[in-house]
Amino acid sequence: MSIMNEHIYTVYEITSQIKSILRNSLPQTITVTGELSNYKMHSSGHLYFSLKDSKSLLKAVMFNARKHGLSLKDGDRIVCSGYIGVYEPYGTYQLIADKIEKSGQGELYREFLRIKEKLNKEGLFNEDIKKPIPPYTLSIGIITSPTGAVINDIKNVLSRRAPYVKKYIYPASVQGENAHKSLIKGIEYFNSHIMPDVIIIGRGGGSMEDLWEFNNEELANAVHKSTIPVISAVGHETDFTICDFVSDKRAPTPSAAAEIAVRDREDIMADLKNMKASMERSLFDNLSEHKNKLHILKRNFYIASTSGLNEKKQYIDQLMNEMNNILDNQIAVKTKHLDKLNYALKLFKPSDRFKHMKDTIKNQHMRIERIIWQNVADKKSDIISLKTNLQHLSPLNILNKGYSIVYNDKNDIIKNYDNTDAGDNISIRVSDGKIFASVNGKEKNDEHETGKKDL
Repeated sequence: MSIMNEHIYTVYEITSQIKSILRNSLPQTITVTGELSNYKMHSSGHLYFSLKDSKSLLKAVMFNARKHGLSLKDGDRIVCSGYIGVYEPYGTYQLIADKIEKSGQGELYREFLRIKEKLNKEGLFNEDIKKPIPPYTLSIGIITSPTGAVINDIKNVLSRRAPYVKKYIYPASVQGENAHKSLIKGIEYFNSHIMPDVIIIGRGGGSMEDLWEFNNEELANAVHKSTIPVISAVGHETDFTICDFVSDKRAPTPSAAAEIAVRDREDIMADLKNMKASMERSLFDNLSEHKNKLHILKRNFYIASTSGLNEKKQYIDQLMNEMNNILDNQIAVKTKHLDKLNYALKLFKPSDRFKHMKDTIKNQHMRIERIIWQNVADKKSDIISLKTNLQHLSPLNILNKGYSIVYNDKNDIIKNYDNTDAGDNISIRVSDGKIFASVNGKEKNDEHETGKKDL
C-alpha cells in the first residue's frame, strides 16, 4: 500500500491536535511547583523561565510579568498557576503562568550558598592572596572540553591578539558527575609539567545543574593551591560559580578570558615605541645635566693656591667618574631591556615584519651608544684642555720665567714701598726654592723725581 494513499497531515495540523488534546485532557487551571531556572526578564516585560525537579524540566512564560514586581532569581523554589499551552511556531509545550509565588530556595542553590560561605570564611576568596596575571604572557594552559565553541573562541582571540603565544590544551569533562576530578587533574598537570604563564579554566553557559561541577570544594582548593594564576571563564556573564570566586581573575566569557590573558601585539609595539622615546629623553636629560655642571664649573672655577688647584682637579676627576658610571649603568639597563623586548618580538609573525622591527631597534641602540660615547670623548677632551689652561694660570708657573715673590717676616707678600723698612728680614720665593735676606735700604720711584734714597 502506497504511503500516498494515506491521509497526510501538515505540521500545523499535528501541532493543533496536540494543542487540543492538552487543552481537553488537563484542567483549565493547574498549579505546578519546582525550582526556578533560566530566569530571563525580556525587554518586552514578559518573563521566560523553566521549572525543574530532579527528573524533568518544564518551560514556562508569564506575559506582562514586570507589572507584578516580582523579585526572583535562579534557584528559588516557586509555585506557579496557569495552563499548559503549545507554542505552535516551534511545536513546544509550555506553562502559561498567570501567578507566581516563592516557596523557598532550591536544594542546589542552598548548597551553593553553603559552600560559598564556608570557603569565604576559610579565606579562599580574599583579594590579597590572588596572583596577578603576567603583563607579557608567552604560554597559556587551557582546561576545557576539546570540542565545542569554547576552545574555538579562545583560539580565535589568541590568534588575533597574540599569535606568538604557545597554547597547551588539557581535554577535560566540564559537565556531569565527577567532571570536577578531570578539571583538578588538568590544574595539577599544568602545575607539575608544563608550567605555562597562566591557566584558563572554563566552559559555555548552561543551567545551575550544568555548571554544578564548577562549585565543587575539591576543585576550589585545587585552584587556590595552583602556583600559576588561574582565570575562570564559566558560563555566561550572569552565571557565577565557586570557581569564579576562588580564581585569581574571573572572566565573563571564554573569549574575554583570552583577552585578559594576553596583551594585543599592537599595544606591545606601542609600549616599545614609548620605551625607546623614554630612553632617548632620559639619556638626553642626563647629558644636558652634566653639560650644565661643566659649564658652571668653567664659569666659577677660581684657584687661589696650589692646594686649591689640586682640589679642583680631584673634583673634576670625581665628576667624570660619576658621569661615566651613570652612563654605563643606564646603557647596561636599557640594553638588557631591549634584549628582552627583541626576544619577544622574535616570536611574532609574520617574521619579516618583526625582523625589520628588531633590526630597527638594534640600529637605534647602536646609534644612541655612538652618540653617548662621542659625547663622553668630547667632554674628556674639554676637561683636559681646562686642566692645561688652569696650569698656565698657576701663580707658581710665572716663577719659571725669572720672576720672584718677596715676603716680609710675617709671611705677607711685599707689594709696594711702604710694606717694609730698612733692617727688616725678608724671604724671596723663586721657582726652585726660597732666599732669606734683610733690607739694607729703600728707594721709591716718583713721577717727577728719581734716584732719591731713604737710607
